Amino acid sequence: MKSKWLSALAALGLATALSGTARADSLEDRIEHRIKHDPTLEGSHVDAEVHGGRVILKGKVESEADAERAAQIAFEEGAKAVFDDLDIRRGDRYEHSRVKRAYHDALDDTKRAARTTGESVEDAYIHTKLKAKMLDSRELEGSDIDIDIHDNVAYLRGVVPTREARERALEIARHTDGVHRVVDDLRVSGESDIR
Repeated sequence: MKSKWLSALAALGLATALSGTARADSLEDRIEHRIKHDPTLEGSHVDAEVHGGRVILKGKVESEADAERAAQIAFEEGAKAVFDDLDIRRGDRYEHSRVKRAYHDALDDTKRAARTTGESVEDAYIHTKLKAKMLDSRELEGSDIDIDIHDNVAYLRGVVPTREARERALEIARHTDGVHRVVDDLRVSGESDIR
């Protein structure tokens, strides 16, 4: 009887060990699994949020190198883009990572550039939001859309693969905060330019 219990416990332990090393199906699970089991990231706690292949890393790591390693793992697992929202240990406290600070610095640079080129900061912000929404939409895969924003008016030009993709692009633009009007100059691939 004792040997049956030991065999059952051993089998249960083996199954548990195997399930702990098996790769999960979702991109989020694969990234979190690799980060959790990466020996260089010991002591870190990182969660991954996936939105259309784009990954946001959140949590706490011990160093800038750990933040870079976590991002590298996300790319290796197939992330299209990685956004770092990690906090890094600085002595006895945590601070935002260098990558997050670099993002905010780039945003500030964009605002300054927009001011010098005559484009309003609000238009630049709307353009960024609209472009991100369109890149995130599966319905628009295979589209080649140019976006211009002037005085809260979105000008859409380019080619989309289907009528449904055209309607989706217009819908996204109309429902983007800050867009007051949409000018449609989109063409469906294979259809004439006459409307």
